[in-house]
Amino acid sequence: LRALAGSTNQPLDKLKVETDGSVSNGEKKLSWDDACKRLPAGGVTSVGTWNADLVQGNVRGAQFAEVSVDTETGRVRVHRLLAVQDSGIIMNPLTWRSQVNGGMIQGMAWALSEVRLTDQQTGRLTNPNFETYKIPGAKDMPTFDVIQYEGHNPKGVAGSAEATNVATATAIANAVYNAIGVRVAELPLTPQRILTALGRVS
Repeated sequence: LRALAGSTNQPLDKLKVETDGSVSNGEKKLSWDDACKRLPAGGVTSVGTWNADLVQGNVRGAQFAEVSVDTETGRVRVHRLLAVQDSGIIMNPLTWRSQVNGGMIQGMAWALSEVRLTDQQTGRLTNPNFETYKIPGAKDMPTFDVIQYEGHNPKGVAGSAEATNVATATAIANAVYNAIGVRVAELPLTPQRILTALGRVS
């Protein structure tokens, strides 16, 4: 911003970064891209200070899942995940949305495939690599929808990391229950557990 002030002949204290990512010089808004184009090639340096007034906790959210269950094989397929997430003031909408998507991917992996298997005698992991420790791949990805919840008038900045993956597994498990009419109370929701719940295998 110091370099931007110099290049636009605006005093530094007249420039303000808005919550939508734009920069205002008191007369008009510049998009973040336009503001960055005015910066010198050497970059800028700034020192910030901690502002306790911008700290916000107690984030909340809700998630919904659309799934299909093959009752012959027990395989669960997630088609769509919807997250309505509170994160306070969003500083960077793109990275925030990516973080929410990433949390849902982690939650989906927890719901469907991730499990640590250990040897009962030695306690050593028996699936210590990605060949045997299963995580979702690109072809497993559903449609992600993310809605920012602003109903409580956010006043500060809050992290979203853990809050976005906790609800996913529950949403998927509830969707599976809605599909097959039987609760599966243990994760991951493997084909073996689905078929056992359905009474197809013992």
